[in-house]
Amino acid sequence: RRVKLEELEGFNTVEHLFDEATGDHHENKGIESIAWDLTRDQFWLTKEWPRWLIGVSPDLTRVVGSTELTAELGYSHNSTKDSELDISDMCVDPVARGLWFLSDKGQCVYLADASTLEVLQQFSLSYTRNGKLAEVDKPEGIAVSPDGDRLYIVSDSEARLYVFAIH
Repeated sequence: RRVKLEELEGFNTVEHLFDEATGDHHENKGIESIAWDLTRDQFWLTKEWPRWLIGVSPDLTRVVGSTELTAELGYSHNSTKDSELDISDMCVDPVARGLWFLSDKGQCVYLADASTLEVLQQFSLSYTRNGKLAEVDKPEGIAVSPDGDRLYIVSDSEARLYVFAIH
């Protein structure tokens, strides 16, 4: 079935995020990702611009909460301006009991506490290729393995899947 966000009970609390004026020069106004959180029995939706996390009830009838993913919570990167830092995707990690957020512009991932949404750790998406340090270009997708020991990152521009070990 199809569900329109604007028809959800409580949509008025996040309606401003979808206004044409929101995000200044950014054209991406819709939802960027969706993930199911079995522990909290809800869906998580992310907005790329502005960086926002929206909780939706399991029956897809109401908005149950929302939080801006701010620099004060730890969503920042030393080489990317706050106004340009995005959230490209997210996934739930039931093993770590956290949420993984992926930033294309920051070329990094954040592991956040699922209750407070505070960033616990930030990792760059760098690796060694032919003996030289390289970064994942245009990371747009993220998933964690069921056992919580691997993180999968998809590069849009390279059409490549990267696998990182989680320690």
